[in-house]
Amino acid sequence: MALETLLALFQNPHQWISLLAAMVVLIAYVANLIHWLDSDGAWYAAMNAGGSGVLTYLALEGSPAGIILMEGLWTIFSLYAFLRAIIRPVSKDPEPIA
Repeated sequence: MALETLLALFQNPHQWISLLAAMVVLIAYVANLIHWLDSDGAWYAAMNAGGSGVLTYLALEGSPAGIILMEGLWTIFSLYAFLRAIIRPVSKDPEPIA
């Protein structure tokens, strides 16, 4: 019975899209942990904004309010970080103190 339910769940294309979106967010997180992406960089913020934005959209189609709130706020914060990163890129070289 559980296997049939699981197989039926993954026949819905929204489930596959949500898994891909979640993987984008998780890949950005792991890439930051292993220092492949900078958390202040545009790629990191774009991956978070894109993945969480898709998850927010899908959550609006029938998920609990907590999921919608979390994903919506994650999207807003990630978009802010993305815009900040592309408008004012972070310098890796510290400025000399005069």
